[in-house]
Amino acid sequence: MVVDARQPGEGEPQEMAVKTDIVPEQAPAEAVTVSPFEQLLERMALQKSEAIVSLVDDEKALRVMLGRALTRALGVATYTAEHGEEGLDLIQQSQGKLCLVVTDINMPKMSGAKMIHKARDKGLIENTPVVFMSGLIQQNAAEIANATTGGISHEILQKPFGIDVLVAAIQSACQKVLDKMENASA
Repeated sequence: MVVDARQPGEGEPQEMAVKTDIVPEQAPAEAVTVSPFEQLLERMALQKSEAIVSLVDDEKALRVMLGRALTRALGVATYTAEHGEEGLDLIQQSQGKLCLVVTDINMPKMSGAKMIHKARDKGLIENTPVVFMSGLIQQNAAEIANATTGGISHEILQKPFGIDVLVAAIQSACQKVLDKMENASA
């Protein structure tokens, strides 16, 4: 660093070396928190760019809106299906990359609970979190219980709900899967 060290009225400027190895005060490192969803992706050895969320709902407007919101909130691709039969096909085609299933319960052709039951019986979603959503949760309680026996980690949301509530349910379901995996390896 060069400074002008002359007094007013003195001759030519002189160069003077100034020691500048003063270390600026640094802010303490912030703890980086990794969400359960991101931890699960890591355990599954999946990058966000290859991970797939399966969203199954018979209401097109809701499917489109939730699909976009999930992709934005989670940073992964969201593939959609209109009913349980399409959803089961999607789950089968997404093996190795499927990281989450979000499904309505009451749908034509095949309910979301029956889709999850079949996927579970085929061994397709053992460590995949599932979020059920319905406007009729009480009426569907027995069907959900049947579909999730055998250790399917899940959450249930009452429609309508906000995206923040959905993301919280996803994180909770992911944490349940992580806990199950941890207990299995202990």
